[in-house]
Amino acid sequence: MGRKTKCTAEENINTMDMNGELLLTIMSSLVHQEVESLSPNVKLGLKHLKNDLVLDLHKSIDKRTILESNIGEQKNISKRMARLRKK
Repeated sequence: MGRKTKCTAEENINTMDMNGELLLTIMSSLVHQEVESLSPNVKLGLKHLKNDLVLDLHKSIDKRTILESNIGEQKNISKRMARLRKK
């Protein structure tokens, strides 16, 4: 049965008898199942977060490329207008 303790801190479970041992075994099993179900959910959440961050990064790069392209076009237009004014 393992280590014997008089009771747990909050639940007041007497582990000196079979009922207490059974209750601790059941609680341990429930906690184990909870941990096992949380792990895939956390992994899935992190995967979605990573995908969202990658998409945001691509959007930012696309916006920057468009902005840089527009700035380049504006400079070319300004140069053409300056040449036309000189003529």
